[in-house]
Amino acid sequence: MEFEDLLKGVGDFGKFQKLLVILLLIPASALNILYDYMFMLTTPDHWCYVPQLANLSKHVQTQLIRPLTIEQGLPSYDKCHMYDINYDLVNSTTVFPFNNSSDIKTRECDNGWVYDESVFGATATTQFNLVCNNAHYVSVLMSLGAIGLVITTPIFSAVTDCFSVCRFIGGSLLVIYYQIPFILAVEFVGTDYRSKTSSLSAIGYSLGGCILPGVVYLTSDWVWLAVFQFVATLPFLLCWRLVPESASWLITQKRYSEAYEVLTKVAKVNGQPVPKDLMIQIQKVGAKQEESKKTEQKDSTYDLIRIPELRKQLLILIVLFVANVVAYAGLALNSLNFHGNELMNFFLLALADMPALFLGWYLIEGRLGRRWTNTLSLMICGFSLCIPVLLDPSQKTLITILSLLGKGGTAASYMIIFQQSAEIFPTTLRSEGMGICSTISSGVAIVVPHISYLGRYGLWIPMFIMGFGCLIAGIASSFLPETLNENLPQNSAESKKFGKNKSYFCLANVSLKTHL
Repeated sequence: MEFEDLLKGVGDFGKFQKLLVILLLIPASALNILYDYMFMLTTPDHWCYVPQLANLSKHVQTQLIRPLTIEQGLPSYDKCHMYDINYDLVNSTTVFPFNNSSDIKTRECDNGWVYDESVFGATATTQFNLVCNNAHYVSVLMSLGAIGLVITTPIFSAVTDCFSVCRFIGGSLLVIYYQIPFILAVEFVGTDYRSKTSSLSAIGYSLGGCILPGVVYLTSDWVWLAVFQFVATLPFLLCWRLVPESASWLITQKRYSEAYEVLTKVAKVNGQPVPKDLMIQIQKVGAKQEESKKTEQKDSTYDLIRIPELRKQLLILIVLFVANVVAYAGLALNSLNFHGNELMNFFLLALADMPALFLGWYLIEGRLGRRWTNTLSLMICGFSLCIPVLLDPSQKTLITILSLLGKGGTAASYMIIFQQSAEIFPTTLRSEGMGICSTISSGVAIVVPHISYLGRYGLWIPMFIMGFGCLIAGIASSFLPETLNENLPQNSAESKKFGKNKSYFCLANVSLKTHL
C-alpha cells in the first residue's frame, strides 16, 4: 500500500484539497511576487537640481536644465548632466535660447537631482540617490536576494546598509515562502491532480504580478509598500495553526496517531466516511517505507553524474532552469527600460502570462505532452526576444508585442519545467536533482539585474541575451524523455532504461485518462 492509496480513501481532490489550494497555495503564490523589490528600487525620470530654478514648472526646468540627447535611437532629455552656465542670470524667459542647443557646454549634476513623482512618490533609489554614477548599485541591491554576501555595506551610509541587509534577508526567504505551501498542497492531492495544482500555483503567481502595479500605485511610497507587504503576511502568521501538517511526512517519522488525525480531518471535510481500518493502513504504509529503506537500491547523488543517462538529463534540465530564470526575471526587470508608464508595462507583461499558462496547462495533458509543449514554449520565447535585434528602436509597439510573446512563452515553460523535472528524476534522487537545478539557477539569478541594466544602452541587448538562451534551451529540451502517463523511474537503474524505446519525434501517450 502506498500513501496515494490512503488519499483515495479519504478523498484526493475534494473540498479539503480545494480549500488548501484556494486559501493557501494561490494566495501564497500571488503574494510571493508582491514582495519583489523591483518597484522599491525603480528609477523614475530625474534631472539636475538647480536651486535658482526650483520654483519653476517641470516643463520650464526641463528646457533650461536638460540637454537633448539620443537614447536607444530616440531623442531624450539628459538625466545626469546640465548646461554649464551661470544660472543666476537665467529665468523663465530664457527657455527658448537653450532649446535644441548643441554648442553649449554641459557638466554633471552638482546639487543632487529632482525626481518625477507623477508615478512613484518615492523609492529607495530616489531616497538614497542611486542614479547616474551610482546607478549600478541598484543592480547590486537587486542581486542581494540571490547571494549571501552584503557587498555594498562598506559603500552606503548606515541607512542604506540596513536596507541592503533587509533586501538580502527578505529575498532569501521568498523561496521558502513559496515552496512550503506548494509542497504541502502537492502532497495532499492525488497523483492525477498534481499537474492541476502546479498550474494553479503558477497562475496565482502571475495573478499577483497583475495586482502588484495597482498596489505600487496606491501606496506610492516605497516605505508604505513595505508596510503593505508586512500587513499582507499577518494572516499567514496568525493562522499558521490552521495549516495541517504533512500526513506523508508524519508517517515517515512514525508519528502514526498524528497522521491518523490529519487524514481523519481530510475525510470529514471531504464528506467521506473515515475508513474503519485507516490506522492499520497507515501502519502498513509506514512498514512498507521502512522495508524499502532496507532493500531498495542505495542511490547516491554521485549517480546523477556517474550514470550517462542521468548526467544528460541533469545537464539539460539545468540549462532549462537557467534559461527560464534569466528570461522570466529579466523580462520583468527589463519592463522598466521600456518607454512609457513602468506600471502599465509590468502589468501587460504579467497579464501575458495568463493565456500562456492556461494554454500550456491544456497542452501538457494532450498529445504534445510535457516535452514538446516545453520546447514550443521556449522556441516562441527565444524567437520573440531575438527579433528586436533586427528592428529600429523607434518601433516601440512591435518590440512591446514581441516582449509580451516572449514573457508568455517563458511563463508556460517555467510552469512545465517544475512538473517535468519532478517526473524525470528517479524517486530516490528527485530532491537532490531538483535541488541542484534550483541552486545553480538561483546562482545565475545574481546576474539578471546586471543583464537588465544593459537595456540602458539598447533595449535589444538584454532581450537578445535572454532570447538566445531560450533558443538553446528549447533545442535541448527536445532531447528529454516524455513523462506524461509513463511509468516513472523509481531508482537510478530504471532511469537508465526510461524513454529508451521512444523515437525522437514521438508524441505523448494519452490513452490513459487525464484530469484538467
